[in-house]
Amino acid sequence: GSESFRINQDGKVGIGTTNPTTYKLHLQGSTSALARFERTDGAFAKVDIKAGTTSGNSYLTFSDSAASEVGEINYEHSDDTLRINTNSAERFRIDSQGRVGIGGSSLSGKLEVRDSAALGILISSTNTQTTERN
Repeated sequence: GSESFRINQDGKVGIGTTNPTTYKLHLQGSTSALARFERTDGAFAKVDIKAGTTSGNSYLTFSDSAASEVGEINYEHSDDTLRINTNSAERFRIDSQGRVGIGGSSLSGKLEVRDSAALGILISSTNTQTTERN
C-alpha cells in the first residue's frame, strides 16, 4: 500500500501527504471530512489555540486553491479584540469592553456600523405582520 502517515526529521507530521512542509500537522485528503475532535462523555468540548506571548495572535485562517488566508477569525491578545476578516480585510470586531463594530476598527459606541456607501444599515423582514415595541 501507499504511505499514509509521515513524521519528518524536523517533527512535522503528515497524514495523507508525504510532504508536510509548513505546518507541524498537515492533514490532506480528497474528502470534505478531514478531522474531528470528539469528546465522548461530558457536557462540552474545547479546542484551545494558544499564542506564545501576551502580544501575539490566536487565529483560524481560511484558504482555497487560488489564495491563502483570505478569511480569518483572529483574537488579538495585545488589545483583547476578536476580529473577523473576509476577502483579506477586517469586517467585524468585538473589543475588550464588549463593543461591536462592523466596517470600523476604532470603537466608541456599543454598536457601530460604518460604511462609505449611502446605505449603511438595512433592517428588513419578509414578515407581513407589523409589531411596534418601545
